Amino acid sequence: MPPVAQYLWDWFWDIRRSQPAGFNGPTPITNSELMAWVSRTGHVVRPEEAAILIDMDGEFVGAGHPTISPA
Repeated sequence: MPPVAQYLWDWFWDIRRSQPAGFNGPTPITNSELMAWVSRTGHVVRPEEAAILIDMDGEFVGAGHPTISPA
């Protein structure tokens, strides 16, 4: 990811940190969980940023990562 978009990785890992693991690996971030995170942090998230975060999470969940710590 380009350095200009590093904040998206930071946001993603901050949101993922509060996600419980399911029986089959990580559970997807829901819209309500994203809204709760926005409310808690005060970040202004544009629709395209929210879509990117949800897409990133889809890739993460689909890859079946056993842990949620950033590399």
